[in-house]
Amino acid sequence: VLVNGATGTSGRLAVQIAKYLGARRVVATGRNASSIKMLFDAGADVVIPLDAPHETMIETFREEIADGGVDIVLDYLWGTSAEQIIRATWGESGAKTSDGARAVRFVQIGAMSGETVAVPAMALRSSGLEIVGSGLGSVSTERLLGTVKALLAAFVPAKMTVAFETLPLRDVARGWAMPASKRVVFSTSA
Repeated sequence: VLVNGATGTSGRLAVQIAKYLGARRVVATGRNASSIKMLFDAGADVVIPLDAPHETMIETFREEIADGGVDIVLDYLWGTSAEQIIRATWGESGAKTSDGARAVRFVQIGAMSGETVAVPAMALRSSGLEIVGSGLGSVSTERLLGTVKALLAAFVPAKMTVAFETLPLRDVARGWAMPASKRVVFSTSA
């Protein structure tokens, strides 16, 4: 599993969930250098900082897809890094489907780095790339609620963590302005 944009709360949680569900290897990307160590703590096997030149990033992703056997990409960023990953899926990219292309399911979840990407036609014709979306409307409400219930039930046995800070409700303005590195929980008793 490759988690693109893993330094945010949802991405770090995705790393933990992938490991809990049996992913053999989890590759995580991030732009926030101070959060990179947290990704290893969350269970990432490989962390790729998103600060290398464009062609270097494509080659790095190509190596991870081929050598690491990436089957699923969970994308919280979209934008440039998503384009680089998509470009990395074609060519000599390791294990192949029966049609000769590596099967990679790319799940688009968030758009922190941009609302659009350029998808080269060759990436679709010359790869086993499947692009799907995830979010409100992509599954039924019943299935979404069932998934949330299963996640909450697994949280303690899987030892999942989410960085958070508790603030009194009266400090909502201060909490709103805080950096997004932690989730803020407001309490009437804090």
